Order: sequence, then C-alpha cells, then structure tokens
Amino acid sequence: MRMRLTERWTVELAGAWERRRQRQAQRPAVWTGPAGLLQVLDVTTAGSRDVSELDLLAALAGEVPPGSTGRLGEAGRDGIGHRAAWLFPDTLWGYTFVDGRYVRTVFVSADADLRWAFTAWRSIRYET
Repeated sequence: MRMRLTERWTVELAGAWERRRQRQAQRPAVWTGPAGLLQVLDVTTAGSRDVSELDLLAALAGEVPPGSTGRLGEAGRDGIGHRAAWLFPDTLWGYTFVDGRYVRTVFVSADADLRWAFTAWRSIRYET
C-alpha cells in the first residue's frame, strides 16, 4: 500500500504501519510496522542549488553512524534525482534526492532481514 510519509514523500509498505504519536518539535517522524521501524526526516537544502546531489551526499556521509557494512548509490528515475544507502546488519540508512531537497529514511529490521527495506527505499516517490 502506498503511504504518505510527509506532505510530499510517499512510500510503498506492506502490512499495517502506524505513525507514532510525537510532540510537534520531535524529528524524525517514526513509523512502526510488521517488518520493523521506519524513521523519516524531510530536509530542504535551501541555498544549495549550486551544490550537486553528489557533493551533498559526500557531506551527509558524516551523519551516518560509523561501521556500515556496505554503501550503495543509484541514479534516479521517475522524478528522483539520486539515491544512496548505507547498510548495517539490521538497518538501512537511505537518502532520496529531488531538486534541492531529500528525505532520509532509516529502516530498522525486526528480524535482520533487510529485503523489505531495500524494496521500500526504492519505492519512495516525491509527489508534486
């Protein structure tokens, strides 16, 4: 089922997912479901139009926790500029870029099987 994560970002997730109640100032938004947990942070990179998505990606590498077991980058399609992900034993940190903004999604697997995380991360869309 396609779910709205933020005002503009959507994702395809199987099963029943529920957004946790949180105080307005808390970020990122957190969703729980049968496969695990999903954290979502929508970021506008104001003033960075002169910076390429790849330069921005290099700068963001510092916010990803150390000790990843792998890293993946993909050219975008269907309106997505670029995708990048860092893999950990039970977690996928994914970034999806579109025109001066990106969404950071952190998928935490309930059973250390990240196939659902990769499928969901690749299903993220920016709705205009």
